[in-house]
Formats: sequence, C-alpha cells, structure tokens
Amino acid sequence: MFSLTAKLWVVRYMHRVNLPGTSYDRAMRRQEAFSGIDAWKLGMAIDTLPLLVLIAVFLFGLFIQ
Repeated sequence: MFSLTAKLWVVRYMHRVNLPGTSYDRAMRRQEAFSGIDAWKLGMAIDTLPLLVLIAVFLFGLFIQ
C-alpha cells in the first residue's frame, strides 16, 4: 500500500514539475513539492518499505506451515 502511494506521488511530482512556465514558477513548484516531502517525512516512509516487505514475507511463512 505504501509503495503504491509513493509511486503515485512520484508520478504526480514528475508531471507537476515539468509543467510549462517560467523558471521561477517551476522552481517554486519544485520547492513546494520538496517541502511536502519534508513535512510528510516521505523519505523515512520509503526507507521502511523493504522492512515491511520482509515482515510480510516472514509472517506469510509462519502461517503457511
């Protein structure tokens, strides 16, 4: 679930920052997106994805036996 949300956010970010406009407007859009990354701590959430996958595989293995 988290990985899908992160992927959708990246796609939306790439679309948004590549919109036409002056260099100042594009810089302001990138800064706004970067500030959102910091506010929502998206980097930490993405860093925890491999751990969550490992936990899910471990739990799946426990219930299979």
